[in-house]
Amino acid sequence: MILCLYALQNGGVETYYYRLASEYLKQKNEKITLILLNKNVNSDFYDKFIKVANVCFYSDFLYGRSLSIPISIHALFPFKNKNKSLFELLKDKSIAHVATGFEFVLIKKILCKYGLNIPVTMGMYHIKEFSFKVPNKMPYFEKTNRTIFRELKRLRILFNDTVSMKFNSISPFNIDDSTVFPIGIDIKENSYNPSSFGNVVSICSIGRLVRFKTYNLWMLNVIRDLIDNGNKVNYHIYGYGELDNEIKNKIDDLGLNDSVFLMGEIDYSDFSRVVSKYNLFIGSGTALLESAACGVPSIIAIESIQEPYTYGYISDVPGISYNTDDMYKKVAVADIIESYCKLNSDGRKSLSNKNYIKAKEFSISNNIKEFDLLKNDDPYVGRYNYYIYLFSFNFILFASRFNMVDWYKSRYE
Repeated sequence: MILCLYALQNGGVETYYYRLASEYLKQKNEKITLILLNKNVNSDFYDKFIKVANVCFYSDFLYGRSLSIPISIHALFPFKNKNKSLFELLKDKSIAHVATGFEFVLIKKILCKYGLNIPVTMGMYHIKEFSFKVPNKMPYFEKTNRTIFRELKRLRILFNDTVSMKFNSISPFNIDDSTVFPIGIDIKENSYNPSSFGNVVSICSIGRLVRFKTYNLWMLNVIRDLIDNGNKVNYHIYGYGELDNEIKNKIDDLGLNDSVFLMGEIDYSDFSRVVSKYNLFIGSGTALLESAACGVPSIIAIESIQEPYTYGYISDVPGISYNTDDMYKKVAVADIIESYCKLNSDGRKSLSNKNYIKAKEFSISNNIKEFDLLKNDDPYVGRYNYYIYLFSFNFILFASRFNMVDWYKSRYE
């Protein structure tokens, strides 16, 4: 298996790829190949990744590999002659996986150069990745992104079972012919013991502090209201990102310096140890599933909504869909937490078990089998040289308009 990734940081897609690589090695006794587009990596995470995968950089395939230039420019450089050591990393692979149209075009170019004809799948890791509204004329690179996504059919992977209905309602094309399976997580024995905690209910979030994860801000108001209503709670926020200063200022404004704490980034390997110290977790994406897999009652934070509402715990929703707005009936987050505060030890243990059992539906072991089912599909045929050059030139032109870059970065909001 080959994975392509823009940059190796501590985000949800990156940690999923790590779990996928680890499970692949466990099941098949074979390392996947990870191709990175950007040399800016989280060094600790990189050191972990190379133990379970063969890692190389896209620049290794091109002339000018030592140059420090953006991939959108470097992609215009010619390929080197076939390299034996790089070929060894690619041969005998049966499938590849990417998350964006640009990654798709670049990986297909490599495969064509080395005479390899394998299917490349593309995952939708955020519903707005291929459906966000464009304020003016859609740039060429985004048209290409959506064209490829539309044409992939079964090689297009959705990670929950209701996203196609949501996507079809806001997009001019239909994606009902996609493959659907949940992002996998590691499942361990449930050793969580809520009765070991004190009288104060401790809540945590773990994830990047980015704008579309709106709960990072409205949770502060929830904590303020809970405390004002006589509940003993505190809230620890783990992560980094653009909202750091805004969160700090809001903590000061609400007088929460004794109850809300910014804890900074944690290493992915410490996730289970850290989250297991808390009564409750609130968040989204795979972090929500992984906390539930530790037995921690995990409250769904619906992405991009401005008000503190939720579908409840992950154990409260049917199927594998939970992140997107307008799917199920919502309840106030404060009511969920206040109800938890009133539970006795047995009630909290029962809730822990329900969340743990739900998390088992998302086991990473099943993901390898799902990818294997796609390896005999016909590869998508496209004009990769043509796409790369127009894609890159157009993005460079787009990037020169700085106000447009700011808009593009906020496309998930």
